[in-house]
Amino acid sequence: MSADPLPATARWTDGLPTVDEAPPGTWRLHSLDHPLLGVYARGFRPASGLMTRPVLLAAGESVSGTIAIPYDEISEISLDAERHYWDNLPLQRLECSVPDAGVQDLLTACARNMLQARELEDGLPVLHVGPTIYRGLWLVDGHFLLEAARYLGWDDTADAGLDVVMRRVRPDGSIIQLSHEPHIKETGIAVATMVRQAELTGDTEGLRRRWSAVRGAVAHIAELRERAMELPEGHPLHGLLPEAFGDGGLGGSRAEYTTAAWLMVGLKYAAAGARLLGEHADAQSFGEDFDDLLDAFRKSAAAQRRITAEGLPYLPMAPAGSGTHQFLPHADEHDVPPWRTIRPETATWALCHAIWPGEVFPPDDWLVTDLLDLLRSRDEPQGVPATTGWLPYRAVWTYAASFAAHACLYAGRPGKAIDYLYAFANHASPTRVWREEQPFTGSGSMQICGDMPHNWASAEFIRLVRHLLVFERGDGLDLLAAVPDEWFAEGAVIRVERTPTRHGRVTMETRPSATQVEVRVLREEGPDEVPATLRLPARYTAATHLTLPRGKEVKVIARERDR
Repeated sequence: MSADPLPATARWTDGLPTVDEAPPGTWRLHSLDHPLLGVYARGFRPASGLMTRPVLLAAGESVSGTIAIPYDEISEISLDAERHYWDNLPLQRLECSVPDAGVQDLLTACARNMLQARELEDGLPVLHVGPTIYRGLWLVDGHFLLEAARYLGWDDTADAGLDVVMRRVRPDGSIIQLSHEPHIKETGIAVATMVRQAELTGDTEGLRRRWSAVRGAVAHIAELRERAMELPEGHPLHGLLPEAFGDGGLGGSRAEYTTAAWLMVGLKYAAAGARLLGEHADAQSFGEDFDDLLDAFRKSAAAQRRITAEGLPYLPMAPAGSGTHQFLPHADEHDVPPWRTIRPETATWALCHAIWPGEVFPPDDWLVTDLLDLLRSRDEPQGVPATTGWLPYRAVWTYAASFAAHACLYAGRPGKAIDYLYAFANHASPTRVWREEQPFTGSGSMQICGDMPHNWASAEFIRLVRHLLVFERGDGLDLLAAVPDEWFAEGAVIRVERTPTRHGRVTMETRPSATQVEVRVLREEGPDEVPATLRLPARYTAATHLTLPRGKEVKVIARERDR
C-alpha cells in the first residue's frame, strides 16, 4: 500500500531537513500485505513515522511481509561504488580492551551506535543522541557524547561538536538549546563542555577563542542569581536561582535543584578553565561565584532534607511546595496518579553529575552519602536504580546506572560501581543498544521513553568502562579504580592506549600471571609529575601511591599475599 502524501516530521533545533521537505516523487514506501499507518512515538508529539497495522497472533501463528523502497535512478554503477566504499573502509580499533568478552563486545557496539547516528551538518560531523525524537546534539547529552568521542579518538567529531555548542550562544550570555522550556542549566553544561574538551586535548588556544562565551555565561549566571533575590523570602530558591525546567523526570517550570547542581559544576569548570589559561582575575572571580552559589545551595538543601518512608534521609530534587506531579507543578495533589508522582529518587541525575564529574562536594559529604544510600535502596528489582527519570513507576532509566556508578567511584564504593556496570550491560537489547527508559521486565507495562537506540547510553557505557580503569580525581589519577577480580585471572590483559585525561594521555597495561600481576603505566603530555593511586584486588601487595612522571614508564609488580 502506498504511503502518500509524505508524512511530516518535526523540525529539530539543529535545523535538519524534515521528511515533508523531500521533493515530490523522490521516494515512496510500499507495504505488501500489511497497510502502513501514520504513528508517533509514544508520549512525544509530533515526531511522526510509519508502522504496519498491528495484528493479533495466537500461539504458533506468524505473519510476514515486505517493505519495499524503490528508487528510480539506482544503478549497478552506484551499487558497485557503494560496495567499494564500504569494502575498503578501514576498521577503527578501540583504544580500550578488557578481558570480559561481553563487555568488550558492548564497547564495540557502542562505538558503532554513535557512528551510525553521526550526520554531516553544514559540512561538520555531528553526533546525534538518536535517529528520531532526539535527533540532534543536545547540550546535556552532548557533554558526555563529546567526552566519549575523545576517548574513541574521534577528534574531528568532538571539534565539530564544540562548534555546534557555540551556535547556541545567545546575546544575553546564555547558551541554550531547549528554548521552549526554561532549561537554564544548559549554560553551565556548555561551559563545562568547553573546559573539559580543552583539558582532554590541551588545546588552550581553542578555549581562549571561546573565552568570551565563557565570561558571558558566567555573567548570565550572576544575573540569574540576582533574579532569585526577587523571589519571596519563604521560597525554597530565594537567593539561589529562579524556577526552571528540571528535566530527567521533572517537567514544567518549578522550584527544583537540578539547575543549581549543573550551574555549580559549570562555575567550577569556568574557574578551572581560567587557571588553565592563566586568567587569574577570572579564576578568582569565578571561584568566588562558585563558593557563593554552593553556600546558598547548602543552606536551601539543609532546610529541604527529608526522610523516606523507609527512614532514609534524602534531598528531594523538587522542594516542598513545588508539586508532586512530574509534569504539572500546580496539579491538585489528590489527582496525581502513581505513574506520574514525583519520588524521592526522581531527577537525581544532575546531583550525581555534581558529585562526579563536578566534584562539587567532598566524597563523604551528607549530600553524597544520602544520595548513594537512596539509590542503593532503589536498585533491588533489576540492579539499576529504579524510577529516577521520566517513568516514575516500575521502570528504569537504563544508563542512570552509569550516573550512580560514577558517584560511587568518587565516594569510594568500587564494588557498587562494578555492580552497576553489569546491571547497565544487562539492560542492552540483543543488538547491544539501549532504550532510554523502559518498564521492569514482567511488569506488563508498555511505558517507554526516549529514542531507540539512545546513544547517550552508548556514550555512558564507554565512559564508565574507561573510568573504572582510569579515573580522574582532583589533581591526580585513580588507576584500576574498580575492576572485577575476574579481570585479573592468569593470562587476562587489560589495556588502555593513550587515553586523554586532564593530566595528559595515559597508556596502561596489566598482565596477571599465576603468582603476580604486572602493571605498566606511561603518561604523555601534561605536567611534569602527577600523583596516582593504584587500586588492586586485596590478594595483591603493591605500592598504592605512585608518582607518574611525564614521558617515563612506571612498572609495578604486585605479588599475591599467600605466595
